[in-house]
Order: sequence, then C-alpha cells, then structure tokens
Amino acid sequence: MKRNLFYLLSGATIVLALSMGLGFAQNQVPNLTGKWVGETTVSDMGQTDEVTLILENTEVGYTGTIFDTLGIVPETEIEDVNLENNTLTFTFTATDGYATFSVSMTLTYEEGNLVGYWVTDDGSSGDIEFHKVE
Repeated sequence: MKRNLFYLLSGATIVLALSMGLGFAQNQVPNLTGKWVGETTVSDMGQTDEVTLILENTEVGYTGTIFDTLGIVPETEIEDVNLENNTLTFTFTATDGYATFSVSMTLTYEEGNLVGYWVTDDGSSGDIEFHKVE
C-alpha cells in the first residue's frame, strides 16, 4: 500500500512538473529581432500609413528604428524600450511638417504578430498591427 502511494505521488509530481514547464515555455516571447511591417490610420489626416519597425535584441535589451510611408516618422531611433511579459513599449519622435512631437507605442505579441496602439503627446491615437517580414 505504501509503495503504491509512493508511486502515485511520484507520478503526480512528475506530471505537475512537466505541465508547469510546458506552460512556462508557451508564455515566453520569442526573439522579436527583425523587420516588422504594420498598418495604421492617421485620424488627423484620414489616411492609412504603413509603418516599418526594425528591432534588434542586444545585451542590454531591445533597440531599433521606426519609419513610415507618409513621412510623419522619418527613420528614427526608438527610445525607452521595455519588454515585460508579452508587451513591448517604446517612444519615438515624429513630425507633421510644422512641429515635432513624441509618440508612445504599446505592442503585445499575439500569435506571431505585434498588436497594439500608439498615442501622441497631444492625445491623438490609433490602433496598429505589425507582421514580421522575413
């Protein structure tokens, strides 16, 4: 009886350890290094804009550049980059031709895409979804 209980508890412990390990592996964000292309609508202009984000994973965390097709974001470095859980946040500077302004972007890794939104320092915002380009 004691031997059967020992085997039962040992088996349950192994199953629990394996399931926790698999769950942990599924929640890990893969390396986001590479070129990501996304699309957003710029409400002030009423136009769709294609945005390119290039990320690199370095020893100190992610760095990268961002630019768009409308010319609001000439190729510029992203700053204040933070990856926590599945969420990547960063800021960058954009221009409307008259003034420069700060933009914050929040992206969550979901099913191979980076999905989220951007907000300018004056409160304008929009949704955006990036797909990785190989």
